[in-house]
Amino acid sequence: MLREFTDKKGIRWKAYDVYPTGPSSAVLGGPVDANDRVNAFPSRNHAHGWLCFESREEKRRLTPIPVEWELCDLKHLEELCDGAGYVSRQGARDTDREATL
Repeated sequence: MLREFTDKKGIRWKAYDVYPTGPSSAVLGGPVDANDRVNAFPSRNHAHGWLCFESREEKRRLTPIPVEWELCDLKHLEELCDGAGYVSRQGARDTDREATL
C-alpha cells in the first residue's frame, strides 16, 4: 500500500510497506533455509519487512511494520515517520565526493 502525506514542516512523504524476498528454491535447486531470508539483509529486523518513508531529500525505514499503519490518521503516520531510522539523503554522495577532493 502507498500513502502520501505532508508533515508539519511542509515536507511531502510517501509511505509504503516493503516485504523482501529471499533466494528462490527454484534458483537454488532445493528448499531454502529460513535463515537465508534473514542473511540477505544487514539486520535481522529487516527480514520480515519494513515501512519505508521517502521524501525528495531522504529515506527512512521503520521496523517492524506497525499493525494497521494503512488506517492510522495522518498525525500518527507523521509520528511513525519521525521515529523511523534514517537510511539515506539525496545528494549525500555528491557532498561526500566533494569533501574528499
